[in-house]
Formats: sequence, structure tokens, C-alpha cells
Amino acid sequence: MLLLVGLGNPNPNNSNNRHNVGFLIIDAINEKFKLSKQKPKFKGLLTTGKIDEQKVFAIKPLTFMNNSGICIKELIEYFKIDVKNVFVFHDDTIDSGEEKITTSSLEFAKIFEAGMELGIRIPTFEEVVLELDGRDEPVMVEIKQIFSDAARREVIDALSSKENWKAMATPERFEKNFPQETRKMWSEAFGEAGVELVRVGRHRVNLFGASESSIGWFYARPKWFFGI
Repeated sequence: MLLLVGLGNPNPNNSNNRHNVGFLIIDAINEKFKLSKQKPKFKGLLTTGKIDEQKVFAIKPLTFMNNSGICIKELIEYFKIDVKNVFVFHDDTIDSGEEKITTSSLEFAKIFEAGMELGIRIPTFEEVVLELDGRDEPVMVEIKQIFSDAARREVIDALSSKENWKAMATPERFEKNFPQETRKMWSEAFGEAGVELVRVGRHRVNLFGASESSIGWFYARPKWFFGI
């Protein structure tokens, strides 16, 4: 028995922003595996069905992000779901209703441990890589919310052995994540591993290279010039 949880905010104004990525993932899972019609239960929108002959519950909490743990806890306790079979899709914060942990500064192993302590199983980065490995199409790993040095190193190591994999970020997030005092160090780390850090929406633009000159950075930044 599996529980899939997509975190988000039930507000039309937030429907397509990054904070609602959990909702979007649950919608995609419902469509792909033809789960049941969404019904309002446990303070969320619940669907049920089977994936590879295994019973699955998929829910989008309607309690808003900060109280999503209330919905999850009620569902887990009612159906007596094992914590190790709970998977949560979110942007960068774990919220149990009592405790809030920002994961962007943690290494991936610590994120997994923090989730388990709160009764939430978050897939490790290694598990995600294994799931995506072997695909023919390029894989883009967005690192704009990764501030942990250990997590960055893990991403670099994983991508260094993947021919069609790249890291990506927006120019704004790049400047925040890689300030001038550490940028050279990280540029060398990415370069030595043969990993490109490219611009979201314009994958030909290498952000470390573009940031080395004012002209290159001028053309890397504007949305009107490169699109998305």
C-alpha cells in the first residue's frame, strides 16, 4: 500500500507556480495510471487505484502548504499506512503541522532522515537518479534551491557520468547560490567534472561562462531576449 502526497496551495493564483509542483505531479500520476476521480476526503482531494497491482492512495492536501501535515497524518493513521511507503512531492520544505524544516540547506541523506522522523518518506537523490537512468532524452536537474555543499557535490558526481544530463538554474538564482566569493571554486568543480550549469529556458547558455563578463551576463539575464 502506497501513499503519494503532492503539496501545494489550493489557490487559483498559485496553480502553475513552483510551490504547486506537488499538485501537478499528482495530477500527472492520476492521468497516467487512471486512478479514481478526485474526492474531498481527509482535508484534501483523494484518489485511489492500483499501480503494478499495488494499492495506491494519492492526495492533494487542501489545508494550504503550512498545514499539509494535518491531512497526511489523518490519512496515514486511518489506513494504517507504513511510513516507508509514503512519498511526498514538494518544492523545498517539509511541514508536519508541528515542525517546519527547510531542506535547501541540507544534504540529501539528511533530507531523507528529516522526512522519516516526521513520518514522510522522501525519495533520495540516488533513487531519483536510478529511476531516470537509461533514458535517451536529456535530463535537466534544477539546482536553484540546493545550498548544501554536500548536496551540490552529489549532484555534480551524478551528472559527471551522464552524457545528456545538465544542471540548470535561472540567472537570478545562480547569483544567489553562487556569490562572487565562491563562484570560482564551484566553476572549477563543475568544469573538472565535465558538468554544465545552464540557464533555464535557454540550455545553450553556460551560466559560469556567461558570468565572467558583463556583456555575457547582460545577454544571459533578460527574459525578453531568451524567452522563458
